[in-house]
Amino acid sequence: MSDHKARLSQEFDLITTAFHEAGHTISGLLNLMKIQFVCIDAKMDRNLNKDLGYTNFIIAADFKYVQDLDLKKELLIREIYVNYGGLAAEKLLYKDICGTYNIPMILKVGSYLDRDRCAELISAHNLAPPGRKRYAFKKKSLQKSIDQLEESWSDVKLVAHILFRKKRLTYDQLRAILTKKSEHKDFWKEHFKIINKIYRNCHGMADEDLRYYFVS
Repeated sequence: MSDHKARLSQEFDLITTAFHEAGHTISGLLNLMKIQFVCIDAKMDRNLNKDLGYTNFIIAADFKYVQDLDLKKELLIREIYVNYGGLAAEKLLYKDICGTYNIPMILKVGSYLDRDRCAELISAHNLAPPGRKRYAFKKKSLQKSIDQLEESWSDVKLVAHILFRKKRLTYDQLRAILTKKSEHKDFWKEHFKIINKIYRNCHGMADEDLRYYFVS
């Protein structure tokens, strides 16, 4: 590959990675996770199986300490949505460009670990029995993640564009971007108040307190 083509390939990788990580970010925030930071790194080499981006998010409760089974299931499902968020964003980006969700397998390389994590959560916590029902559960979960991001696509693009330029965004920077520049800034102002309240107190919250936020 010529140097020119190599640079173009790297640029495309960074663009899709920015959208991938923005998908995790917006999905995480919508599902009441706290995004510690999100980053992309042009120096990473996909040929060495190293991801070009990373989204660090935390969940309000450790699953092993949650006694309420409905709450535990809801938290697990929300984490699954967030892990599918990168692939969901790539599918929506590809649809914008080509008119179809069907991304070629060669372009899905960045989502392998995310899908493995989803499979691990579903299997370890027996959220669906093996076989067709588990396949249907995964498909439904991915579609839910796509639906969430499609409704907030302008915010995914907003974060992706800024992430592509800056390469790293912290929680406070994300909050400033979404509460000041988003088309839905009023929603995000209220939503960040809820996230801040949860994560100021989450270590001392009982299951019944967490249910108020996570189980409708």
